[in-house]
Amino acid sequence: MSKVKVIIVGGGTGGHLYPGIALAQEFKRKDADNQILFVGTRRGLEQAIVPREGFALKTLWIDGLVGMPWHKVLMGLLKLPIALLQSFKILVNFRPHLVVGVGGYVTGPFMLAAFLWRVPQLIQEQNVFPGTTNRILAYLVDRIAISFARSEAYFPSKKVQLTGNPIRQEFLGGTKNGSRSSHSLGRTFHLLVFGGSQGAHQINVAMIEALPHLESVKECLQIVHQTGTQDFAWVEENYQKAGWEKTEILNFIYDMAIKYNDADLIVCRAGATTLAEITVAGKPAIMIPFPLAVHNHQEINAGVLEEIGAAQIIHNHELTGKRLAQAVLSLINTPEKLIEMGERGKELGRADAAEQVVKMGYELIHVM
Repeated sequence: MSKVKVIIVGGGTGGHLYPGIALAQEFKRKDADNQILFVGTRRGLEQAIVPREGFALKTLWIDGLVGMPWHKVLMGLLKLPIALLQSFKILVNFRPHLVVGVGGYVTGPFMLAAFLWRVPQLIQEQNVFPGTTNRILAYLVDRIAISFARSEAYFPSKKVQLTGNPIRQEFLGGTKNGSRSSHSLGRTFHLLVFGGSQGAHQINVAMIEALPHLESVKECLQIVHQTGTQDFAWVEENYQKAGWEKTEILNFIYDMAIKYNDADLIVCRAGATTLAEITVAGKPAIMIPFPLAVHNHQEINAGVLEEIGAAQIIHNHELTGKRLAQAVLSLINTPEKLIEMGERGKELGRADAAEQVVKMGYELIHVM
């Protein structure tokens, strides 16, 4: 297998970035001499995560357009020619064999430049309902990897392959089987709470409000709560005021695979990458879809897990501390339900997704 040079473009949020990290890891696993370059934004999560993962990063001067006020849309449009020129410069200097787009507005100009430069291209769609950028790029790129079978309807069928959503190698090392009941086993029950890579204020508030309603399991409930940077101090202070000592409050979780492994139940948003990780790990979840997600994709994503009995949904408009506590207590007290949810989710999980997408890339550039 010959050495290849790959550009992975996308990011902004963990939902776009982490599948790209998973693909980069898989390319390096295939051949340690493969060269990987990430292209992202100047303000996205990739600025911190990509160098930490040991990969090089270039950025484009570009802003998102969808859902922005008119003056920001105008400014974003004015930046597009600059981003396109920056993309050509990166392509000329790096000379990739393959460009892989993993979503986010940064992919638009770069994938257009790669198309004009005649570089083989592949995009990977994480959500059931594809984002605007990927639906446009579908007519330019060579191949499309999708995470859900339902997504095929939105793309040219001859280009599409169902692969699942790539997750990082550290999630593939195996997790403990099943979930436990603190009451039935007299052991600590581990609850993992997070709202995506940047946290979620509504979930943070609801979790603090839920604490008085969880007093009956206070001694056996271990909570790990990722708050995001903005709410960190406030959340930590309120756990302390409520006398909850068995807690770990973090503004960001870098070792997420370890936290998944320990968790008996997860409370989270419904981003596509979160779904992929939950299903491969076989973990039951209470999902609270972000209501302002573009095209309502989080609720659509969560609905897939709810339909097969792998997750329960609490809609954002009905989220209160009492409602959240009731859902958590109900599942703590029914260990057989937790086990069933985890098993149902694992049936949907695709542990080999990164391998399948990388295989598509090699086939595309005829390197076998």
